[in-house]
Amino acid sequence: MFADVVKYLEDVLDLIAFMLDRLEDGTPPMHPGGMLRKRGEPDRPGYDLVKYVDGRRRSKYIGGDRSPAVIAFKSQIFTRTLYEVLLKDRLAVKKMLRVAREEFRAFDPQSIDSQLKPAHVDHTGSVNKNPAFMSDADWRRAPYRHSSRPVLSREAFVTCDGTRVRSKGELIIYNILVYLGVPFRYEEVITLTDENGRRVTRCPDFIIRRPDGKEVILEYLGMLGDRTYAESNFKKFMLYWRNGYVLNDTLFYITDDVNGILDSEVVMDMIKHNIMWQ
Repeated sequence: MFADVVKYLEDVLDLIAFMLDRLEDGTPPMHPGGMLRKRGEPDRPGYDLVKYVDGRRRSKYIGGDRSPAVIAFKSQIFTRTLYEVLLKDRLAVKKMLRVAREEFRAFDPQSIDSQLKPAHVDHTGSVNKNPAFMSDADWRRAPYRHSSRPVLSREAFVTCDGTRVRSKGELIIYNILVYLGVPFRYEEVITLTDENGRRVTRCPDFIIRRPDGKEVILEYLGMLGDRTYAESNFKKFMLYWRNGYVLNDTLFYITDDVNGILDSEVVMDMIKHNIMWQ
């Protein structure tokens, strides 16, 4: 899937317009006038409102850090600053949108080939099998080697699309990925090289395809209190590291909290903002 720059900029412009409308609400936000001067102890600050009247500076104490007057003043300053920033952003986005509408052309391997002279046309049949050139839909449908270790009925958890997984944590993550529309594969067999140079296979819990086409690993660790389990996963982590996977870049872990609970909201936020950040 290739980004529609024009549509993206139009959406940004709509969002800026919406925020400006909410801020203006009939009248543009004004600067409250003057400035705050902090005084007192660091743990119990107080504030003076300083203004210039007839060329002379006037100072008046208006309260502590949580006083209504101080909060109202800071709120007005924040609102006015945000308003000014949005006005500048609107101008900048409008300029970018004008350029994009005039010059941007969507492209993909097929459209590029169609515009080349026959002597330079690539054989895209083989190119398009490369995951980097596959759409998310094609990548989802493409067959892959799945773990041969069966999920026994007595230990299975059934996901929203009928897939059997091995734990409640995997069930939560699986269903969230489906809900978010994230392209992923469950327990795909991958080949790695160990510290002795031997080829070994592993089956990460999830392999996720990011919007930039990069594939990243997501592992769920649910029994870190078990020493054997923890040591085994540390060895797997070192294997990933030796094969070029970088923690919080191309390798991610999700764990239960100290009470053994997996928070779905935390998982969703992590996937949306840490993994699918583009």
